[in-house]
Amino acid sequence: MNNIVQDFRRQAQGAVEQRAEPRQRAFKRGLLTFFGGYCTCEATVRSQSRNGARLDFDDTDGVPQEFELVIGPGSTARTALVRWRSQRSLGVQFLDEARDHAPAGRQ
Repeated sequence: MNNIVQDFRRQAQGAVEQRAEPRQRAFKRGLLTFFGGYCTCEATVRSQSRNGARLDFDDTDGVPQEFELVIGPGSTARTALVRWRSQRSLGVQFLDEARDHAPAGRQ
């Protein structure tokens, strides 16, 4: 019985994490910008890695497949592509390296 439990745990651990780089837990403010900067939306960044993040929302219906994402007070902007979607969360892949983000009106 003990071997069955250990086998199950090994299989479950392999099924949970399928990313090339594991994400670290986070609780940061995310600001999405899309449609040429005319639309913005706030999200909570729940986990983050160098190549992607998980974002939580009240509802993901109005979020496009690709957008600019600024995470936290460090003000780094990334182009993000939605890889999976549920009613309240998104998993995104970053398409570029972090770069400085100038707030609206200061460009």
